[in-house]
Amino acid sequence: MIPFFSIYEYLEGIVRIKELLPKKSMMILCAAVSDFIPLEVVEHKIHTTSELKLDLTNSPKILGKMVSPDLLCASFKLETDPNRINERMERSINVYDVDMVIGNIWGNKNWIKVRFNPKSMGKKEDKEYDLAGV
Repeated sequence: MIPFFSIYEYLEGIVRIKELLPKKSMMILCAAVSDFIPLEVVEHKIHTTSELKLDLTNSPKILGKMVSPDLLCASFKLETDPNRINERMERSINVYDVDMVIGNIWGNKNWIKVRFNPKSMGKKEDKEYDLAGV
């Protein structure tokens, strides 16, 4: 368990754990904490009588820091648009150089796709699974 107060402490803890793993370990990086975080964090509770203004910024990305030739790295990609899942999975492999990406579509709990990185697995390969009835 990683004790943390902020997303930044959590991400630092994940990087520290990676550094402690023995060679030939597998790291499974599940869904992001959130794609966006508040630009500012208020010190006190926001009361119902207060005006609510919420400005967001992109969450920090650490996936690239997690990839290592000494680890097998699997990440996940969740999409709401089935027409974009292949493109987004390919981007994860190309940008972050993960060994494999497990993709799924929001609202379809019975379908997943696994895409393997040809650099680490020797060939480009996709496998689709229908988990209905499993």
